[in-house]
Amino acid sequence: MTRHFLRDDDLSPAEQAAVLDLAERMKKDRFGTDASAACDGADVIATDVWTSMGTEAERDQRLAILGPAGDSYRLDAEKLALGRPGCLVLHCLPAHRGEEISADVIDGPNSAVWEQAENRLHAQKALLSWLLEQQ
Repeated sequence: MTRHFLRDDDLSPAEQAAVLDLAERMKKDRFGTDASAACDGADVIATDVWTSMGTEAERDQRLAILGPAGDSYRLDAEKLALGRPGCLVLHCLPAHRGEEISADVIDGPNSAVWEQAENRLHAQKALLSWLLEQQ
């Protein structure tokens, strides 16, 4: 399986060079800055918030980098259409509709976001149960 990772050069971590080198050697993962190319022929497209918990101070900077191009990094119906028929959409939540994902995509028929969240809930409950049994 080939995975495509979309990133912006201005927001890439310094450690990414080692990951890129490893991916190149493996010839499986592809990294790029073109969202349309990353979505082309995809079976699953996953996205995340542009400003995560703990990085709220960077929100304005991140929006300035990712937002002006507006649709270039936003997962919208146009990019979803580049995926294969039935392409699933994932998002780890919380989502900011209109920023990293459009409302019609996250609430659309290809979205598995709520199932993804439900699965995470059950995994967290199982972990809590296991931890409580360790006493």
